[in-house]
Amino acid sequence: MELLAGEDVDEDLRNAVWRGPLIGGQPADVMMHVPYDRTFALRNDRVVIVAPYYRERFAMICDRNAVDCEMPPPQFKGQRLAAELDSIPDFYLSGSFGGVLRNDVAHLPSGAAAIEAVRSRQAVAAMATKAQVEHALFLGGDTMVERNGALPALTSPGWDVGLAVKDDSRDLGDRLEAILALLQSSGVLATIFARYGVKAAAPLAG
Repeated sequence: MELLAGEDVDEDLRNAVWRGPLIGGQPADVMMHVPYDRTFALRNDRVVIVAPYYRERFAMICDRNAVDCEMPPPQFKGQRLAAELDSIPDFYLSGSFGGVLRNDVAHLPSGAAAIEAVRSRQAVAAMATKAQVEHALFLGGDTMVERNGALPALTSPGWDVGLAVKDDSRDLGDRLEAILALLQSSGVLATIFARYGVKAAAPLAG
């Protein structure tokens, strides 16, 4: 099943894994790309989160012909920026540096939409996940460039992602963990990521 992620990952787990949608449909056996975090896992005790397979983080992508992507973010003042509504990139661009960029941020439905705003030159820069940025460049981002330097004052260093199964399906979780380990060690997982232009960044959790 395809799930349109909401603003709350806890709610996504409830709708996709252990309860199912309120109107029609059945819960899935497994959900991918779930934050692999102890505090988050304790808060969601109706699921088990296993098999960390990727390290995600946020990145910036810019119109190479419009701005210097490496300049300090406050210098973007007066130019249109883009981010997913109510996301960490949105809060970062709108609230950091004394809120100097607040009026310049376009709040869009997704990180992909924010990047598309840069591609179509409706914005000079966007923040999204590293995977979204790499995939966009892979699809043909000749007019776009990824920022190499760190984003100052960004408090999110990144996060591991894994799989979530129901709390009564731990045997399934164990089998999936073994399969993921084999895919990682054989290089198959990296090949799948590369198919979409994404580098398979190893998770910090072992």
